[in-house]
Amino acid sequence: MKKQTKHFEKQYLKVRDSIERKGVSMAKKMITEHYKYFIEQLKTLGFTRYNDIKIPEKITERFFHAYYPMSSQLAYMTYDNLEKQAGKKAEKDPKKPIQNRLTEIVNTTAGEKIVTITHTSEETIKNIIRGVLDDADTQGWGIPETTSNIYKQVGANLRGNGYARARAIA
Repeated sequence: MKKQTKHFEKQYLKVRDSIERKGVSMAKKMITEHYKYFIEQLKTLGFTRYNDIKIPEKITERFFHAYYPMSSQLAYMTYDNLEKQAGKKAEKDPKKPIQNRLTEIVNTTAGEKIVTITHTSEETIKNIIRGVLDDADTQGWGIPETTSNIYKQVGANLRGNGYARARAIA
């Protein structure tokens, strides 16, 4: 393997790992916002209307608008490396078609992911609530016990699955 290629791979992995660490942290905050929003709406609407709650996509969009420009740095690094291998100097000019296309691909992908991530958070929370409501019905819990158990289960799910989901997102 060429020395230049090894150097590029080392730099690429360093940048990728840094972006991933930042992305995991940002994604965990986003997932936490999803859960908090849902719980706040649940307090307002009540248990009987939990299926009506929709997490606003703006929560997820904020994450992607911050994260995708960071991650597109990897595409630019790869492009620059390929240009160097071809004996050309890559220009970082936003008017260049390749940079425009890379940015367009990232933005399009982000839009598709936003809907999926938001929907996954909603479904996860709704499944938790369904389970707790079933337990409440079976056990004869009142509103205070049911509320307490919903909060506990949502919190446990966020702690237990938050990192894995955040890493997958990043």
